[in-house]
Amino acid sequence: MIDRSPMAGKEPPVHADVDLTQPGSEPSSPPDAEAHHTASVEVVRQALVRLRGGAPFLSSADGALLVRWLDEGVPVWKILHGLDAAARQRHARRIRAPLALAHAARHLGRPRAIDVPPVVAEPAVADHPLAPIAAALRVATPPPGLEEACARLAAALRSLPTDDADALRDAAATRIVAFLDQGWHTIDAGERRRFHADARTHLTDVLADLDEARADALVEEHARGLWRQAWPALSLTLLWRLV
Repeated sequence: MIDRSPMAGKEPPVHADVDLTQPGSEPSSPPDAEAHHTASVEVVRQALVRLRGGAPFLSSADGALLVRWLDEGVPVWKILHGLDAAARQRHARRIRAPLALAHAARHLGRPRAIDVPPVVAEPAVADHPLAPIAAALRVATPPPGLEEACARLAAALRSLPTDDADALRDAAATRIVAFLDQGWHTIDAGERRRFHADARTHLTDVLADLDEARADALVEEHARGLWRQAWPALSLTLLWRLV
């Protein structure tokens, strides 16, 4: 399939360590989402919360930027990919600043091949572009309680219509993000504590001079990132390359 989605090339790069919560980062009166954007705004809001935890709402700066991107025709799946890529970069670089939508701007371009994880491949001529992801899910060993959800996701991805690339990516990305969030809340508390402990170890020197609330928020974000890393076949970069 051909990628016909528009690019948001007008956005200046925003580095992952820029703290967009500091004074001066938000417009005084961001526009409200128009009615036809409501569903898309909700999908992106949920995705951002699922990546970082914390407050279940968009800041005024995030809201204004999101509406502008949607007005310009940037598809939801591309914004979700940008958020996912920004979160991975922040994890690798151990960034302190809270994740914000603007951090996704620099990741809206086509991903590098090096960013695509290996997956279990199906026959060379697959009957669906998402067949490799479905195959990887079928051979995965999910934690207790996620077996049925994993099987349902594999079946759902393979059943998505393929006549519109953006619609396919939107639907697949939304399902993948929701599954990863469901998984995070389904694994037992002890397993989540292990992810939190690993994240805290990864961030040891970064946390040293942060207050308790900010340190806990950063650990939560990184713990969720470690959980997502356990599912390389559900990378939104891979989704982009397959469709």
